[in-house]
Amino acid sequence: MYCCVSSGRKEALLPKGVFITGTDTGVGKTVVSALILRALRERGIRAGAMKPIETGCGKANSESRIQDLKMETGGLIPADGIALREAAGMDDPLDLVAPVRFERPLAPMTAARLEKRPVDIKKIMNACNRLSEKYDLLVVEGAGGLLAPIKNSNKSSVTSNSKDSNELQVTSNELKTNDKDLSPSSDPLLVTRHSSLVTGRVAHHASRYFMSDLVRELGLPVIVVARPSLGTINHTLLTIEHALREEIEVLGIVINYALPPEGGLAEKTNPEVLRELSPVPLIGIVPYMKGASQKHNERKISSAARNIANHILKCVLPEMQGWES
Repeated sequence: MYCCVSSGRKEALLPKGVFITGTDTGVGKTVVSALILRALRERGIRAGAMKPIETGCGKANSESRIQDLKMETGGLIPADGIALREAAGMDDPLDLVAPVRFERPLAPMTAARLEKRPVDIKKIMNACNRLSEKYDLLVVEGAGGLLAPIKNSNKSSVTSNSKDSNELQVTSNELKTNDKDLSPSSDPLLVTRHSSLVTGRVAHHASRYFMSDLVRELGLPVIVVARPSLGTINHTLLTIEHALREEIEVLGIVINYALPPEGGLAEKTNPEVLRELSPVPLIGIVPYMKGASQKHNERKISSAARNIANHILKCVLPEMQGWES
């Protein structure tokens, strides 16, 4: 299902849905996305899932189910994409759910360079369009955060170091890590050495394409998944600030316990501080979900998932607000 959105230049048909981003990698975006998908299914909403770019994909082994996935994916198995497809109850091919896959667990731009395969944005958009025709809304999970680099249109080279095959050798147009001072340039990452202090800054040029650029191209609002622990206020507010500066709508924040709770004062006070300082609402707190904690917190987990899904529907599909129980 599509909605008509003005891009400033022309009317564009964009998918209805939500993009799940995070303040960092490992904050539990896949877990939160799967919870949302299941909550939507329970209410009879046809929700499709998508992981446009997945890095760190494993290779097939001898297990029969894995061999079936190998035939479907061409050898790289997207664990997150599979989890999302199962949570949504989809029968669509993984080439639509997780259209761009890399083996190395790196930022998409770096993985693409090392594996010598460019990130195909057209393939992502085509997959999104096909899924949008079938489902009421899409739950799309990003890779890393909004400033995770996806591609760089400038020419670059990454080669193996003869001393250590794991080290990257990048041209001067990208990154220099030797002991010589760098002359000013328009590189996205500028590293300057002064009094043994190394500082860096990222410049967003038209030739650089970040995860936030993909979000804008998809035309989706975002939900920010954040950690509960110390430091999350800064990370969360910076993520929201960048999104709003890029004219990306932010529906809210979800605090997710990807790790067992520490029980410290920061975890206890961070939710209220975020409610006070953030320009967008805190729409859910998801308890730790592994081992005995999952059974103990089952009711809280279900309640959080319903509330988050409820909020998404009110924002994205207001005509279906009456589905709440």
